[in-house]
Amino acid sequence: MITGSAAGAYFRISRDNSKDVKPLFELLSFGKFAVVDGSLEVLGLDKVIPEKKLQREIITELQSLNFKREKGYSDVRMGLALACAGWEKSPQVNSFLDSCIQSNDTQLQKVALNSKKGQYSSL
Repeated sequence: MITGSAAGAYFRISRDNSKDVKPLFELLSFGKFAVVDGSLEVLGLDKVIPEKKLQREIITELQSLNFKREKGYSDVRMGLALACAGWEKSPQVNSFLDSCIQSNDTQLQKVALNSKKGQYSSL
């Protein structure tokens, strides 16, 4: 939990503005589950809306990491699913949200369904 919180804090203090995701990509490049989970949570909680190209890259990068749910944590996709509420629903964003809706995690399903409607959920 400490690692995830530290990663989220690093993401917040390292970005240049509210749309900057460079620190997120830095964390995704080396981070294990807790680092990725913490940084993606901030992406959603802070309602970060990067440019469309970067949105696609974030989704692709997370999918390539192929994390399994770890005991004591929510699904690592939760923060990204939450962030998608404010993103334009491109085919890749919709596909990502659909995969979240099809998961067996009811909280992730709820967040993804709300995001498809453009509504932010509470985590």
